[in-house]
Amino acid sequence: MLDYKKIDAKVLLFCRNLDQLEIQRLPFKKSVFSGIENSWLVEQHFAQKAAMLKISEWNGNEKIIFPDKLSVEQSSSGWIAKWKSSLVPENTELLIDGTAGLGVDCFYLGQKVNHVVAFEIDKSRAAILEHNLNALNLRNFDVIKAGFEEVISLFPITNPERTFVYLDPDRRPDLSQKANSWEKSEPDLLLIFNILKEMGTHFLVKLSPMDNPWELVSKMEGVSQIFVVSLHLEVKEVLVYWDFASPTKPPEFAIVEIQRSGIFAKIIVSDLHLENQNLGKPINNQYLYDPWPALRKGFMAKHCLGSDLFMLLSPEAQLFASVAILENVPARIFRILEVVDSFSLFSKNWKGKRLNVISRNFFASAEEIKKRNGFLDGGENYLFCYQSIDKQNVYILTEKVANQYSEAFWQNF
Repeated sequence: MLDYKKIDAKVLLFCRNLDQLEIQRLPFKKSVFSGIENSWLVEQHFAQKAAMLKISEWNGNEKIIFPDKLSVEQSSSGWIAKWKSSLVPENTELLIDGTAGLGVDCFYLGQKVNHVVAFEIDKSRAAILEHNLNALNLRNFDVIKAGFEEVISLFPITNPERTFVYLDPDRRPDLSQKANSWEKSEPDLLLIFNILKEMGTHFLVKLSPMDNPWELVSKMEGVSQIFVVSLHLEVKEVLVYWDFASPTKPPEFAIVEIQRSGIFAKIIVSDLHLENQNLGKPINNQYLYDPWPALRKGFMAKHCLGSDLFMLLSPEAQLFASVAILENVPARIFRILEVVDSFSLFSKNWKGKRLNVISRNFFASAEEIKKRNGFLDGGENYLFCYQSIDKQNVYILTEKVANQYSEAFWQNF
């Protein structure tokens, strides 16, 4: 086990400045620093590089130690963690991070409370976590080297209504591929839920983008809010929040889209039972609307594009069409150039040409479609492939006409 106390500023600077040639040579050289394997130096270099993209606010702090590259990959991004801190009620006195890990969420959520308690079951990682939180000047915190699940029922919570518990379960406890279900993660969410419900705390759980929050809601009653969070149009997290003192029925469902500039849009879906009955077929020179990925998660796009101005082309593909370009819609907008009648003829004409392919609810992925038909990646045109409501294959050739990050849209938030 590596003693983190051997890792000083000189070691971390060395890792940061490694070039490609040194990275290739280090495994075959004698140890550069006593007590530190060269393989760890290389691992630290790549972890630092990953963190530069994901946790930009930590970049200027040369004291930060990353246990490994995996810890950075599994952590929340700084932009999302900073937004997530807005979910902590103003009167919160105690934040408990039951799975602190690298400490990104713990650091940002802890800015708003009087006292932070961070649990980390791995002793080596716990030591590095404590070092990092000190380096970041987080005030009034304790790191407990234990599993939250093991001590939760004994942990003294004197003011539960002012206690906020956060949990980011480990979805690959055996270091294998990530589990696609919260039920396969550690610690035991259902056990912790039942204990916190009796206590009456606030409880926020981070799920994988692959998880279906409605499955969790069906087994853990009293959910107050569900958030699907994306960063620059890539869904990163699903968050489920319980305020056990003030349960909400039904739960509020919200889409949060965050830009790296710090600007974010929050769209609340008020009627979860709304159905868009305006089904239709695409026509040349109409406009195709491709909703944000966060809206498509859980089939929520129909709630934001459910007016008579839109036709729903496919409930499964969640693609919409309109006769006009409409402002302030959370979607990419494309003009329909051709609804393809004969795909074999279309494929023949486009073979060897550049074409962006988008596959939704279709028998083949975008990569498979490009490979089978000899399309080159890129270019100005987009081919949408999906199955209609009557299970027919539909191919639509389009060109993009509007950017989803228009200035007018963001002025509304």
